[in-house]
Amino acid sequence: MIKPTLFLESGGDGITITLRAERMWKRRVRTRDAVLLTIDRLLSAAARRGRDLGGIEVALGQGTFSETRAVVAIANALSYAFRVPLRHGPLAGRASAGPGTPFITATYKSEPRITR
Repeated sequence: MIKPTLFLESGGDGITITLRAERMWKRRVRTRDAVLLTIDRLLSAAARRGRDLGGIEVALGQGTFSETRAVVAIANALSYAFRVPLRHGPLAGRASAGPGTPFITATYKSEPRITR
């Protein structure tokens, strides 16, 4: 049985969540609040649990400040909770070239505008 991989990508107009196992499930959410619910639904559709994951991959750099921050926090929390490897790179699906890391940090495309 193939261990599924969860891909998270912030894209500026939402967050793309992909679960790749024997087949692929892909969803795009526009609100950060829907990310965990969507991940749960994708795992259920694949008849899997979080601890069944082979890893989590994150693509950073294209999303808004809030999307990027949310994706990083969610990926770090799930990686820690499920004890699975975490990888990041510029494009989801191409991030697995390097070894897993214990956590990732966000790289933002611009300064936050929350005080302006």
